[in-house]
Amino acid sequence: MLAGLVEPTSGSVELEGQATVTPWARGRIGLLTEASALYEEHTPRGYLAFFADLYDVPDDVARQRSDRVLDRLSLSAEARSQRIGTMSKGMRRKVALARTLLHDPPVLLLDEPTSGLDPVTARELEDFVRELRDDDKAVLLSAHDLAQVEALCDEVLVMHEGRVQLRGSVPELREAAGAKRYTIRATSPFGGSSARGGAHEATVEAWPKVEDAIDEVRADGGEVLEVESALPGLDQVLRNLAEA
Repeated sequence: MLAGLVEPTSGSVELEGQATVTPWARGRIGLLTEASALYEEHTPRGYLAFFADLYDVPDDVARQRSDRVLDRLSLSAEARSQRIGTMSKGMRRKVALARTLLHDPPVLLLDEPTSGLDPVTARELEDFVRELRDDDKAVLLSAHDLAQVEALCDEVLVMHEGRVQLRGSVPELREAAGAKRYTIRATSPFGGSSARGGAHEATVEAWPKVEDAIDEVRADGGEVLEVESALPGLDQVLRNLAEA
């Protein structure tokens, strides 16, 4: 709907004052869907050349842009000449991202860009998305990986049944989630702690519980090594919303 492929039953979606269903707006949007349908009989080079024709991107410009993306994402020259149908999911996602950027759109809609990928490829794509953001691309990321959202997004929008429930920066949403969490590390065990990394550790959500733990450790002749405070993560933000 945001990309103009499906018309809304009510309301409208606009980009710089133009409805996203117009050719002008579509030409300024790059869409990467979670399940990118690629032409499996094509090679990446042939596939990208085909889409360059659709976007009216000159051959030399298209080749330069696609090579820049595929070089950055470490897709080898050999892989660029093999059939897409024989590629791994990570390799296919890299080709799909190169297609998304082929016409140099200022707005990117990325739907679960690292879903189902191995950790190395996922990290590589996350780093590249961060570079695109820093290169003044407007990136709209749809994701269920909350750690990824915290790492990449300047602003977060939480929707439920088509309605906006929360909106704000990551720090703002974490601040609104409530009390800080405190992680206590000590040399001796205390209530609720578990052994970890040569010490005993527990996380509590109220300062009086921190004081109780300190008293317990000292009474046992132990030493408190560290008390670290942190705001709740986005996972807690969503849990609070679900329980409200």
